[in-house]
Amino acid sequence: MKFLKSIFLKLKAKKTLKTYQKPLLVTLLTLLLINFIILAIAAIIAFAIDNNNYNGALFGGNFAAAFVTAVKWMIAPNSILSYDTDKLSIMVLAAVVIVIEMVLFSGAIVAMVTTSLRSFIDKKSKAKGKIILSNHFIILNWNSKVPDIIFNLMLKGFKNNIVILSNQTKEYIESEIKSLFLANDVTQKYKANLIIKEGDPLLRGNLDDISIEKASQIVVMAREDMSDGDDDNILNQDLLNLKIVLRIGSFEIPSNTQIVVETDSDETRQQIENISYTVSSLKGKSIIPVSFNRKIGQIIAQSIVSPEMAEVYLELFSFQGAEFYSIDSKETVEEYMNTHDNSIPVVKLNKLFVLADDEKECLKRREGAISSIVPLKPVVIRPYKNCNIFVIGDNKKSEFILDNLNRSAESDEFNYQIKHYHKNENDLLIKDIKETEGEKKVLILSDDNVSEESYDANVFVTLIELSKAFPKRENLTLITELLDSRNLSSVRDFDIHNTIISNKMMSILITQLAMNLDSKKFYHKLLTTDHAGDANDFDIQITLAKDLIEMDKEFIFKSKGELLHSFYKCFNGKNILIGICMNDDVFFLNSNQDKEEEIKVSSKDSFIYVKF
Repeated sequence: MKFLKSIFLKLKAKKTLKTYQKPLLVTLLTLLLINFIILAIAAIIAFAIDNNNYNGALFGGNFAAAFVTAVKWMIAPNSILSYDTDKLSIMVLAAVVIVIEMVLFSGAIVAMVTTSLRSFIDKKSKAKGKIILSNHFIILNWNSKVPDIIFNLMLKGFKNNIVILSNQTKEYIESEIKSLFLANDVTQKYKANLIIKEGDPLLRGNLDDISIEKASQIVVMAREDMSDGDDDNILNQDLLNLKIVLRIGSFEIPSNTQIVVETDSDETRQQIENISYTVSSLKGKSIIPVSFNRKIGQIIAQSIVSPEMAEVYLELFSFQGAEFYSIDSKETVEEYMNTHDNSIPVVKLNKLFVLADDEKECLKRREGAISSIVPLKPVVIRPYKNCNIFVIGDNKKSEFILDNLNRSAESDEFNYQIKHYHKNENDLLIKDIKETEGEKKVLILSDDNVSEESYDANVFVTLIELSKAFPKRENLTLITELLDSRNLSSVRDFDIHNTIISNKMMSILITQLAMNLDSKKFYHKLLTTDHAGDANDFDIQITLAKDLIEMDKEFIFKSKGELLHSFYKCFNGKNILIGICMNDDVFFLNSNQDKEEEIKVSSKDSFIYVKF
């Protein structure tokens, strides 16, 4: 008895294991076995009731006929109608078999098929399993900048698939992206197909499932939901991205696939840049690590002096209107400027980089040479500027903002008095503003060390306090930084002089790097600072016309081309004009340069130019 019990337990354990490993197959086989037993019992009963019809041995050919009859009852219930009423017992047996089989077999099969279909649909809706794609745009990890990246790609008219692999659910990501589109009043349908897959980007299987080897662009974002670790040398989100880069190296990714990696710290950016040249699995891959905190800090600092600076960067990198394009050209910057009338050459690196409305405009050449220029003289000593700047708030960019402001304060052009306050020092800030004479500017920084839901909360608190203390705003200018672009409409109600959406700006720059394969060196120089001794280092500057050229009256130019060439000759090619600010509006000068249209430049206007 114990022996039989032992065998039974072993068989039961084996069945349980097999059920766990292959539940659908084991369940289906079990149902088939049960149905076979039921049909065999029905055949035996039918044989016993009507043995005259099934003459012969029980297990002979006639039993097979009885079994086939039972199968007919199961698969063709209307076969019961062929029996005469005098065979009532056979009819009852057939009815019982039909009912049992309808419930046990047909019902179970329908339930299993329904469950399998539901599982299949759920699997596909959550992008589980292998996705066969090519030339798609991959985003690894999720943070608050990703919706803006999707938005930028849509505006650019990106028609290929966009795949997001992160720890966030599909429902959450879709709601965030939809919210951003609604905040920007965009209802237009775009052709790009968005595929959202929940999973860990560190797992090779997940990366293989999104056909990473066939991608045309890969962007690795820094997660914002990870707390900093005990190691002061590297942040957890930077360490994660470093590991992801090494994992990507195990795939045969082509050299023309742009891989952009966002890092929080500039030190991690340098580490990733170093290993991309030293680790054998990463050699030959186009890896661009970026840390924009320093550059965004510089832009915010410049925006205090030149409010149009943030708008200019957004205009140039937003995939709408004028953009920078790389072209194959043997011409120098000066030669190209003399021969083309719908684009402005900026610098020649690996290729010639020009500002144009689209790539077709780069091909258009002018019919003749520029006939005239207006003589301009550069200002030798710029006028002295005096201002009190108050910065309140702390984030990852604040040290770079203060560094740039302090450098400006040390120059001969400016006399800045700079004070910095923490976000909970509103009372002290208000007290110091009241006691200060002259022009005053307040920069309110958003706190990026809180959860994503609390972004910009401290900005609204400070704005409310300042609005109560200074209802008339005499000699007081407010400048705010936002992380969440959806808060822009709410901030406008406070009569803000300028608002910089830093996350939006970062997402635009990341998208530009990912989409422009030939532009790595160009954007690296344009978006980073402190290239000591580099003759090709350049930055975008905005300066009042009267502070840049000598002018005792307004200048009148016959065309954009005349203005561009006059500016170029004035500074011997060291400053290249690309646009002008008039009455708080930004105009770029790349298109229709030879069209006769009078352009008046007054002392109140500002030049937008690339400075080497």
